[in-house]
Amino acid sequence: MKQFIYTSKKKLIERDILERHAIKNKSEDLDLSFTDKQAVEPPYNLSALVVILEQNTYHKRAVFQKAVDIAGLGWQLKSIEEEDGIEQAEDTVKSLNEDLVEVFKKGLIDYFAIGFNFFEISREDNNPNAAIDYVEHIPAHTIRFLKGRKIALQQKRN
Repeated sequence: MKQFIYTSKKKLIERDILERHAIKNKSEDLDLSFTDKQAVEPPYNLSALVVILEQNTYHKRAVFQKAVDIAGLGWQLKSIEEEDGIEQAEDTVKSLNEDLVEVFKKGLIDYFAIGFNFFEISREDNNPNAAIDYVEHIPAHTIRFLKGRKIALQQKRN
């Protein structure tokens, strides 16, 4: 006997069709179990949002186009008060490990696909007053925060 599901748009759809097109939780592909570290789990499945981005061509094209439209225009530093540090700041940005436009584009793709993004920024010799020497995008679906603390954890594949 066939089973049907009544949708919010007042249509009947066979259950097996919905099950075929449902996004399965592929925990074996992406092992991101933060439970032993007391991490706060987000209210929605981040891995499923990544899968949606990969499987839905229209969504992917829209997300990538928005990222290119925003980050792809490049950047420009402007001084509000003084002109002294502009050249030094531009040289610092140009000497970074990766093109800043590409880093921001990756971050914007995460923002539009998942809802937030993360960047790792480090300074020379871990000195908080030193110049920035490294800027990198961190995939948002790999980050969780510890309960009650402002500490982020990143888990990568082994």
